[in-house]
Amino acid sequence: LKKLDFGVAFRKILRKKQIKDLIIEMNQEQLFNQGVDSNNETLGEYSPRTVVIKQSKGQRTDHITLFDTGDFYASFKVIIEPNAIVIDADGQKEDTDLFAEYGNDILGLTDFNLNRLRELLIREFVFELRNRLR
Repeated sequence: LKKLDFGVAFRKILRKKQIKDLIIEMNQEQLFNQGVDSNNETLGEYSPRTVVIKQSKGQRTDHITLFDTGDFYASFKVIIEPNAIVIDADGQKEDTDLFAEYGNDILGLTDFNLNRLRELLIREFVFELRNRLR
């Protein structure tokens, strides 16, 4: 047990593609399905003109999603730092800087999703430690 390096085990879990993909999925779900940033603050509503344009494209119109062409969502990535999990993306879309327009908190998880992630990471951590003890 003394030989177990908990930091190594935890970093191994965080480097898993499915964990990174889940973090991105949670962030995008907040934006698309709920229209909220990581502080659970609404991004707002579309102008009537934008609603007409989005309806013609068959896109969601009940709240701002930051999804038009999909380029912003496609640019999401997770970076594992020594003391942080960072979600990054390219917020520059045509003439609009999404971070200047909607704030840096469009990247990050709400408290609800952070709790979901913590629970998953704890289960993964216990599983990893059990495997290391065998």
